[in-house]
Amino acid sequence: MLREAEERNALTGIKISRESPSITHILFADDTMLFCKATRGESQEIRHILRDYETALGQKINLAKCSVSFDSSASRVTRGELISVLGIREVEDQGEYLGFPLQIGRSKQEIFSYTAGNVEDKMRGWMGKMLSQAGRRS
Repeated sequence: MLREAEERNALTGIKISRESPSITHILFADDTMLFCKATRGESQEIRHILRDYETALGQKINLAKCSVSFDSSASRVTRGELISVLGIREVEDQGEYLGFPLQIGRSKQEIFSYTAGNVEDKMRGWMGKMLSQAGRRS
């Protein structure tokens, strides 16, 4: 439904770079992240898709566990209107999910250095476990 909405230009999605494909959603085991422009029309489209999902699968989405965050360019009025359309709360800082920050600024260097640092830390931990006692002392 999300892909179909994007094909109809009802949802815009985000792009990592100008050449990359747009992303309207990321699915995890039991979590979903949705991306769209902060417009009434796109918010209504998301709301319709969520209702259709509930009807088709017989699963109720717990809106109390849902949240929305906005780009800094979205006005307070727009934010309030879209929160009303979606029926979910706004959070300023989404924090982390699976160890990755959910809010990324314009600097790709910042996010990738954070990720690279985490990977390096993991590698050091694994390497330390694989070394013999003599190797760990040096």
